[in-house]
Amino acid sequence: MGGDEAFVIPTIAWFPSHTGELDLASAHALRAYDAVAALSPSDARSIGRELPSKRVARIPHVVDGRKHVSTDNRVALRKKWKVPLDAFVPVMSFGNYASDDRKGVDVAALAYSDFCRSYQQPSYLYIRAVTINASIGHRMAASLPVESMFRAAGVPAGRYTVDTIERDYAESLEVSDSVSVSDVF
Repeated sequence: MGGDEAFVIPTIAWFPSHTGELDLASAHALRAYDAVAALSPSDARSIGRELPSKRVARIPHVVDGRKHVSTDNRVALRKKWKVPLDAFVPVMSFGNYASDDRKGVDVAALAYSDFCRSYQQPSYLYIRAVTINASIGHRMAASLPVESMFRAAGVPAGRYTVDTIERDYAESLEVSDSVSVSDVF
Protein backbone atom coordinates (compact mmCIF):
# COMPACT_ATOMS: atom_id res chain seq x y z
CA MET A 1 0.00 0.00 0.00
CA GLY A 2 1.46 3.39 -0.95
CA GLY A 3 1.69 6.30 1.43
CA ASP A 4 -0.99 8.20 -0.50
CA GLU A 5 -3.70 5.53 -0.32
CA ALA A 6 -6.33 5.66 2.42
CA PHE A 7 -6.13 2.96 5.07
CA VAL A 8 -9.03 0.51 5.45
CA ILE A 9 -9.44 1.04 9.22
CA PRO A 10 -9.48 4.47 10.92
CA THR A 11 -5.91 5.61 11.56
CA ILE A 12 -4.14 8.40 13.39
CA ALA A 13 -0.67 9.62 12.46
CA TRP A 14 1.53 10.67 15.37
CA PHE A 15 3.50 13.35 13.56
CA PRO A 16 6.54 14.90 15.29
CA SER A 17 6.93 17.99 13.12
CA HIS A 18 9.96 20.08 14.03
CA THR A 19 9.84 22.54 11.16
CA GLY A 20 6.75 24.66 11.75
CA GLU A 21 5.31 24.12 8.28
CA LEU A 22 4.55 20.87 6.49
CA ASP A 23 6.80 19.95 3.64
CA LEU A 24 5.14 18.69 0.48
CA ALA A 25 6.05 15.03 1.06
CA SER A 26 4.70 15.00 4.64
CA ALA A 27 1.47 16.75 3.63
CA HIS A 28 1.02 14.17 0.86
CA ALA A 29 1.67 11.21 3.19
CA LEU A 30 -0.60 12.52 5.96
CA ARG A 31 -3.57 12.59 3.59
CA ALA A 32 -3.77 8.79 3.97
CA TYR A 33 -4.66 9.16 7.68
CA ASP A 34 -8.00 10.01 9.23
CA ALA A 35 -6.45 12.20 11.92
CA VAL A 36 -3.12 13.66 12.94
CA ALA A 37 -1.71 13.92 16.47
CA ALA A 38 0.66 16.90 16.73
CA LEU A 39 3.14 17.55 19.54
CA SER A 40 2.54 21.24 20.11
CA PRO A 41 -0.29 23.75 19.73
CA SER A 42 1.55 25.58 16.94
CA ASP A 43 2.10 22.32 15.03
CA ALA A 44 -1.59 21.43 15.42
CA ARG A 45 -2.61 24.82 14.00
CA SER A 46 -0.13 24.57 11.13
CA ILE A 47 -1.16 21.04 10.19
CA GLY A 48 -4.83 22.01 10.49
CA ARG A 49 -4.29 24.89 8.05
CA GLU A 50 -2.45 22.64 5.60
CA LEU A 51 -4.93 19.75 5.90
CA PRO A 52 -8.31 21.33 6.73
CA SER A 53 -10.23 18.10 6.02
CA LYS A 54 -8.29 16.19 8.72
CA ARG A 55 -9.01 16.04 12.42
CA VAL A 56 -5.89 17.40 14.13
CA ALA A 57 -5.30 17.25 17.87
CA ARG A 58 -2.35 17.97 20.12
CA ILE A 59 -0.81 15.33 22.35
CA PRO A 60 1.57 16.88 24.90
CA HIS A 61 5.20 16.02 24.22
CA VAL A 62 6.27 16.52 27.83
CA VAL A 63 4.69 15.79 31.19
CA ASP A 64 5.11 17.80 34.38
CA GLY A 65 6.83 15.13 36.46
CA ARG A 66 6.61 17.18 39.65
CA LYS A 67 2.93 16.28 39.87
CA HIS A 68 3.92 12.61 40.10
CA VAL A 69 7.31 12.63 41.79
CA SER A 70 8.28 13.62 45.29
CA THR A 71 11.32 15.79 45.89
CA ASP A 72 11.61 14.53 49.48
CA ASN A 73 14.67 12.45 48.57
CA ARG A 74 16.46 15.31 46.75
CA VAL A 75 19.32 15.63 49.27
CA ALA A 76 19.99 11.87 49.30
CA LEU A 77 19.97 11.71 45.50
CA ARG A 78 22.26 14.72 45.15
CA LYS A 79 24.72 13.11 47.57
CA LYS A 80 24.49 9.79 45.70
CA TRP A 81 25.19 11.46 42.34
CA LYS A 82 27.78 13.88 43.81
CA VAL A 83 25.67 16.91 42.88
CA PRO A 84 26.31 20.03 45.01
CA LEU A 85 23.50 20.43 47.53
CA ASP A 86 23.28 24.23 47.11
CA ALA A 87 23.42 24.29 43.29
CA PHE A 88 20.70 25.14 40.81
CA VAL A 89 20.34 21.83 38.95
CA PRO A 90 18.87 21.54 35.47
CA VAL A 91 18.56 18.02 34.05
CA MET A 92 18.96 17.28 30.37
CA SER A 93 17.51 13.91 29.39
CA PHE A 94 17.59 12.46 25.89
CA GLY A 95 18.01 9.26 23.93
CA ASN A 96 21.64 9.06 22.81
CA TYR A 97 21.24 6.79 19.81
CA ALA A 98 21.08 9.20 16.86
CA SER A 99 24.47 10.17 15.45
CA ASP A 100 23.07 13.20 13.60
CA ASP A 101 22.58 15.10 16.90
CA ARG A 102 18.96 15.89 16.07
CA LYS A 103 18.39 16.32 19.82
CA GLY A 104 20.57 19.44 19.78
CA VAL A 105 23.14 18.28 22.32
CA ASP A 106 25.77 20.59 20.80
CA VAL A 107 23.48 23.61 21.21
CA ALA A 108 22.63 22.58 24.78
CA ALA A 109 26.35 22.35 25.59
CA LEU A 110 26.97 25.84 24.21
CA ALA A 111 23.93 27.22 26.05
CA TYR A 112 25.00 25.73 29.38
CA SER A 113 28.55 27.01 28.87
CA ASP A 114 27.11 30.49 28.34
CA PHE A 115 24.88 30.06 31.39
CA CYS A 116 27.91 29.16 33.54
CA ARG A 117 29.75 32.32 32.39
CA SER A 118 26.73 34.60 32.78
CA TYR A 119 25.36 33.64 36.18
CA GLN A 120 27.22 33.55 39.46
CA GLN A 121 24.72 31.27 41.20
CA PRO A 122 26.20 27.77 41.61
CA SER A 123 24.75 25.41 39.04
CA TYR A 124 25.32 21.82 38.08
CA LEU A 125 23.96 20.11 34.97
CA TYR A 126 22.92 16.48 35.22
CA ILE A 127 22.95 14.97 31.71
CA ARG A 128 20.98 11.75 31.31
CA ALA A 129 22.12 10.39 27.94
CA VAL A 130 20.02 7.24 27.61
CA THR A 131 21.16 4.22 25.69
CA ILE A 132 18.99 1.11 25.53
CA ASN A 133 20.22 -2.46 25.86
CA ALA A 134 18.91 -5.43 23.87
CA SER A 135 15.71 -5.71 25.96
CA ILE A 136 13.71 -4.44 22.94
CA GLY A 137 15.25 -6.98 20.58
CA HIS A 138 18.18 -4.86 19.49
CA ARG A 139 20.67 -2.59 21.19
CA MET A 140 20.43 1.19 20.78
CA ALA A 141 24.04 2.08 21.50
CA ALA A 142 25.43 5.47 22.43
CA SER A 143 26.38 7.41 19.34
CA LEU A 144 27.33 10.92 20.48
CA PRO A 145 30.47 11.71 22.49
CA VAL A 146 28.42 13.76 24.98
CA GLU A 147 31.16 14.44 27.51
CA SER A 148 33.55 15.59 24.76
CA MET A 149 30.86 17.89 23.37
CA PHE A 150 30.43 19.62 26.73
CA ARG A 151 34.20 19.92 27.21
CA ALA A 152 34.60 21.37 23.71
CA ALA A 153 31.83 23.89 24.42
CA GLY A 154 33.85 25.19 27.36
CA VAL A 155 31.64 23.94 30.17
CA PRO A 156 33.86 24.04 33.26
CA ALA A 157 34.96 20.70 34.69
CA GLY A 158 33.05 19.84 37.83
CA ARG A 159 29.87 21.59 36.66
CA TYR A 160 28.17 18.59 35.07
CA THR A 161 27.82 14.82 35.11
CA VAL A 162 27.07 12.68 32.09
CA ASP A 163 25.04 9.60 33.02
CA THR A 164 25.49 7.09 30.20
CA ILE A 165 24.33 3.99 32.02
CA GLU A 166 22.80 1.57 29.53
CA ARG A 167 19.22 0.78 30.52
CA ASP A 168 16.54 -1.64 29.47
CA TYR A 169 13.61 -0.04 27.67
CA ALA A 170 11.25 0.16 30.67
CA GLU A 171 13.99 1.67 32.83
CA SER A 172 14.79 4.22 30.13
CA LEU A 173 11.28 5.65 30.53
CA GLU A 174 11.64 6.05 34.32
CA VAL A 175 12.68 9.59 35.12
CA SER A 176 11.58 9.99 38.74
CA ASP A 177 15.12 10.18 40.18
CA SER A 178 16.15 12.70 37.52
CA VAL A 179 13.11 14.85 38.25
CA SER A 180 13.65 14.55 42.01
CA VAL A 181 17.28 15.72 41.88
CA SER A 182 16.54 18.66 39.60
CA ASP A 183 15.31 22.21 39.86
CA VAL A 184 14.44 22.19 36.14
CA PHE A 185 13.81 19.08 34.03
